[in-house]
Amino acid sequence: MKKWYKKSLIICISILVLIMVLAVFTLDQVDTTPYFETNYYRQTKEQIDDLILESKITTGKLKAGFSRVNITPEISVIESRGTSGGGIDEKL
Repeated sequence: MKKWYKKSLIICISILVLIMVLAVFTLDQVDTTPYFETNYYRQTKEQIDDLILESKITTGKLKAGFSRVNITPEISVIESRGTSGGGIDEKL
């Protein structure tokens, strides 16, 4: 019984040491730099400004209309119900 207890204690201590070593190498401080001072924000703002300068405003007439008849096709869906595995067509 003592051998089993000693082996399990060694395994538990080894796992704890491994977790502590991984924590030291993987955890880091939280970056508290304000978002507006980061390089990502500056680069994104420059790209948006470039897009605005390159864009052209177009003018013209917009043609839109309405209809009294629905021309959207009906969609049929197959649903399986129960344990028989059969399907039933239902219109939405």
